[in-house]
Amino acid sequence: MQATENGENVKGVRSLYADGSLPEGYTIKDGAVLNSKGKEVWGTYVTGKDGLGDVCICKNIFLSGQRLYIAMGHEYIHAAQFYAGLSLEGNASEYAATEWTKQQTKYFGITSFKFESLSIDYYFPKYDYKRFLINPLYKYR
Repeated sequence: MQATENGENVKGVRSLYADGSLPEGYTIKDGAVLNSKGKEVWGTYVTGKDGLGDVCICKNIFLSGQRLYIAMGHEYIHAAQFYAGLSLEGNASEYAATEWTKQQTKYFGITSFKFESLSIDYYFPKYDYKRFLINPLYKYR
């Protein structure tokens, strides 16, 4: 499915997959999707050589609208960073997307989500989710 926002492509996203297909190196164990490092994920952003990437959302997060929103927002942050020419290698991108995710889970009262422990040393302003207008919901209430 082509990813759209108001009828237009979401910047940095070529396609959105939510059909249960997984990128290479990902597996399913006990209903959870694991990345190539064995970490449970709700989705992933797979970059392409054309400056765009694909968002893959795991089927297990469709059990909750909140989880779906969080997973898509997290991956769209990576897409926006990649589209802006930022590298997704290393931990700066994941740190920024995880900080956004922490704000969302706090707002929704989700306490079961386990966050990867990333040092503040990985914070770089150019990766900050606020640069990409993907702000936490709590700021709007």
